Amino acid sequence: MVGSIRGRYGAAAERLARHLTSASKDENGFAPMDLTATALPGTAAFSLSRDGFDLRATGESLQTTVKVARLPANELKVNTGPLEIALAMPIMSATMAGAYGLTLKLADIVINDAVWGLIDPEAAFPRDPADLTLVA
Repeated sequence: MVGSIRGRYGAAAERLARHLTSASKDENGFAPMDLTATALPGTAAFSLSRDGFDLRATGESLQTTVKVARLPANELKVNTGPLEIALAMPIMSATMAGAYGLTLKLADIVINDAVWGLIDPEAAFPRDPADLTLVA
């Protein structure tokens, strides 16, 4: 991890991750589920200063599996290729508006047939990988 202090009240850090797998189990009575997510190499960086908060993360891919016993398709899989997320916002009041920003980019999104069966059972839409980009 690389870190630094900026200005009088600030901090910044950057992290390169090689491989990360996370798993969780929720046993609530309404919709118990198991969630597993694996992210391949990527970076994460943040900065915090009087100018604002900035968070950026990228990754080569993300594989997610959710098992929900109460759904007709009890194993939902969503995989992506390269991904990027960024968030910027002011944290101190000022006379002029500060910069806000949100970016979410997911490339090569693929969902399994069980998910498609829930949202498009007649197969009206192509099952090709899709890209999603949101910028605000």
